[in-house]
Amino acid sequence: MTGSYFSGITAFLILQLLAGALAIAHALAYFTSRLNAPANLVRAVTVFFCVFPMFPIAFLSLYKDYTHLVFFIPWCVMFTELVRTRLNSLKKPWFFAALLVISVLASMTKKTGMYVILFCMLFLLLMKAAAKMKVVVAALLALIFAFSSVLPAALLFKPLGIVKSNATFAAVVPMNMVARVAHEDPQGVTQEEKQVVERFIGLDWQTLGESYNPYSSDPIMVLSPIDQEVSLAKFMSVWLSIGLKHPKVYINSFFAQTSGWVALQRPESRSVKNDKNDGNYVPNILFSESRPYVLTCINGDTYGSLVDTQKDESCKGEAVPGRYQPFVKNLLQWLHGIPVLNVLFYAALWIILPFFLLYVVWRRRQAICAPRALLTLLPLVVSVLTLFLYAVSGGDYVHYMFHAIVLGPLYLLYSFATQTIPAGVATITGTRPERVNASRAGRNSFERQVVS
Repeated sequence: MTGSYFSGITAFLILQLLAGALAIAHALAYFTSRLNAPANLVRAVTVFFCVFPMFPIAFLSLYKDYTHLVFFIPWCVMFTELVRTRLNSLKKPWFFAALLVISVLASMTKKTGMYVILFCMLFLLLMKAAAKMKVVVAALLALIFAFSSVLPAALLFKPLGIVKSNATFAAVVPMNMVARVAHEDPQGVTQEEKQVVERFIGLDWQTLGESYNPYSSDPIMVLSPIDQEVSLAKFMSVWLSIGLKHPKVYINSFFAQTSGWVALQRPESRSVKNDKNDGNYVPNILFSESRPYVLTCINGDTYGSLVDTQKDESCKGEAVPGRYQPFVKNLLQWLHGIPVLNVLFYAALWIILPFFLLYVVWRRRQAICAPRALLTLLPLVVSVLTLFLYAVSGGDYVHYMFHAIVLGPLYLLYSFATQTIPAGVATITGTRPERVNASRAGRNSFERQVVS
């Protein structure tokens, strides 16, 4: 449409940036006006969204995770409204249609997003709500799954030449656990178990052990497994069998691989093939290794066209930065060094925040409807927990954890809001509306102290 893919990518990124800003602005307006979030906290969160450099960098980047957030943010707002009104919002045809479209778009831009959406919406069936509204939710779940997974695979994959992803991508953490067994105790499994593992992963047992990296599954990933007939279920049964004999190895593997989400420091070098390192540790912060310039040997013809970077003719060394890259890099390093402010760059902060919000909601259970409040936080909590299923972890992989950085502050507003249920509606636990209102009034002074 633009006549050039350079112009097309530029136009797409500008639209993505504008759509992302609009989605965040809409969510802020909802939590402020509809839920009556504390004014001081709203101002602080708004300033954060305006000045934190993560957001323009993210929405001007080509990652499915960032595009997914453009749709997932409004979906979270609509999910909150569903819980708040006990599904009564679905009585409005436009709300039903909008939720269906937003859900499908969020699911198709990121497959993990579909699982998060369907999982969270299943819990809506457990709410104390009208039976006919639960039927509507069930129908909505079926439509979302059909339009996001079944129909595209049946109608679009073959005509468009889309290749289905391998089953190995669904088991990257278990695969690395098995690789650690191959690394530490190569003789500790049976020959039959070795064969299943080798045919599923696509590497022989010795190579699997030699390729093991405690911090990443990437070295053992093979795009085209040797034997496609070995199912995920068969591999998982063998994985369980090996794990019963090596439970400590599995535990160490899991914590090593996912440590980047919760650790404040990380080894300076994570390319080692074992658990040993040179003893040097650096802060585990966002953009700690990301460079504002790129080197690509595969698409050399785009060099300097999308990013102002000079080409390294040998295509083996580092990219030579252009005019603007050193400025951006120095700016990030300067922000990383500012006391107090640099706390916002620690990956662990955004992974721990959802669980702190669960604590806040539980503490305020006398003033709000705790079951519904906990259900409202479910999309944030579940989406953060999915990070522990990824092949890598840490502040360098900002795109994976971007939803936590965006949704965390928004749900912070919800956790301290004073109108989480419509006026005059009793809670699930049977608290009378007038008692709820009195409890809210008693909590206002506490909330003002917290945010001031």
